[in-house]
Amino acid sequence: MRTTFWILGIIAGLIAGYLGGYGAAKSTYEKKIESAQKYFPSVTDIRSLSGTVKEVKGKTITLETGNLGNPFEDIPTAREVRVTDNTKIIKQEPLDPVKFRNLQDAFQKEMKKVQDEVVKSGKPAASGAYPTPPMSFTVLDIAVSDIKKGDTVIVNADYNIKMEKNFDAASITVTSLPAPVGGFAPVPQTAPAPAPGGVVPQPAKP
Repeated sequence: MRTTFWILGIIAGLIAGYLGGYGAAKSTYEKKIESAQKYFPSVTDIRSLSGTVKEVKGKTITLETGNLGNPFEDIPTAREVRVTDNTKIIKQEPLDPVKFRNLQDAFQKEMKKVQDEVVKSGKPAASGAYPTPPMSFTVLDIAVSDIKKGDTVIVNADYNIKMEKNFDAASITVTSLPAPVGGFAPVPQTAPAPAPGGVVPQPAKP
């Protein structure tokens, strides 16, 4: 009988030790998770996504966006994008490198003319005097039928689509850039900085 009580005592001690250790480990783990969450602030309003087209069926595009960058939020990565009569669809086509270089050269020449005139006159350039920097792509209007599986697209909506598995698109841009990790819309191909006065660069005409 004493042997039985002795064995039961050992077992009880082991169980108590296990539970105590488990509780301490769990508490430590939860504290680390809580601390890590501070480095991944929640984005409450998302109206633009970027991803890879998995399927185009009629006016519905299945899009894979990947994780939006916060591992602590269960945000949908597969989306169905509806194209309506009001959806604007464009495609960015990269310019021929030689043509783009020629546009850059022309821009630099025009910029130098304006800068030389400012130095000569000692007065600020007139509004609109600075040339508009060229972009490295052209913009083409396309139809939903021109979007293909594997295309990288940027989708914009008029409302918060953070948790929406299907939504109406306000605009869709097919781009030559790969979809970024995180699903946020990428910045278009690198272009020269805007000219003084906040002039926004314009895409070249096709």
